[in-house]
Amino acid sequence: MTMDHEEHQRIIDDEHLKLLRIGYFVLAGTNVVGMLVGMLYMVIGLFFGTMMASIAENEDAEFAAIFPMIMGAIGLFVVVFVGGIVLLQLLAAKNLKSRSGRTLCLWAAGVSCLGIPWGTVVGISTFNVLGRNSVRALFDAPPSVSDPTIPRPIGM
Repeated sequence: MTMDHEEHQRIIDDEHLKLLRIGYFVLAGTNVVGMLVGMLYMVIGLFFGTMMASIAENEDAEFAAIFPMIMGAIGLFVVVFVGGIVLLQLLAAKNLKSRSGRTLCLWAAGVSCLGIPWGTVVGISTFNVLGRNSVRALFDAPPSVSDPTIPRPIGM
């Protein structure tokens, strides 16, 4: 049994998209760990800031209480920023499975390229795979009725 070129390319494209999906899950997981470090930074900063503010008796002590609050604010920024990246990567993984949202996947690839070295590998691989004409055709094709990942109205 021989396989024609289109069927062979379809199998390769499916496998590459599965691997990219796994890559985005791994990246999101590692970014969650980074987000937890940001949360720890935020909690420690807010804890020491409120502690110092409660014992402040003169102006110098009040000024010293500002620095832990700044540390907490930086931690909050890291949590929100990295949380957005995690959400984007999880959405990209979902869209890679359902073969929809090619533009969102490309945005996720660009943002992931900032995560040197593994994010860069996954991001560049995403650009390579999603740049193929055969993969573009997969994303542009209407969803099939038998695709279990696509929600359908009741009665179909």
